Parts: sequence; C-alpha cells; structure tokens
Amino acid sequence: MTREKKNLADIWSNTKFNSVSLAGMAEVNILVVNNMLVGKPVAKWQAEDVLKALSQLTGENYSLDTVEVIL
Repeated sequence: MTREKKNLADIWSNTKFNSVSLAGMAEVNILVVNNMLVGKPVAKWQAEDVLKALSQLTGENYSLDTVEVIL
C-alpha cells in the first residue's frame, strides 16, 4: 500500500512552521518556500535543501520521496 505524498502546504497546516525561518535554515530565498507552498516549480536542489531544513526543524524525515514538489 503506497501512501499519498503530502505537499508543503499540508505539512505547514499541521506544524505551522515559520516560512522565513525555514528559508533561512535552507539558505534559499523566501520565494522558494512560498512557491513550494502554493505548488509552483522550484529547482531540485532548492527543494532538497528546504526539505532537509524542514526535517531538522520538525524532527520528521522529509524528502522528495515523501513530499510532493513541482520541480
């Protein structure tokens, strides 16, 4: 049984992470996080950096395998 991937907006609704802090941790522009939140495309490396930072912030394991991101 495969689980449907969550998107960043789904994760935000459960964790209420701070987008500015997440962008800072990931060393990306806040527009990258905002684009991911609304389902707009971002570069693969940016998505990976954001998901790595989100994992550190929340203690969960987020990656492109578990989160739906438009690249």
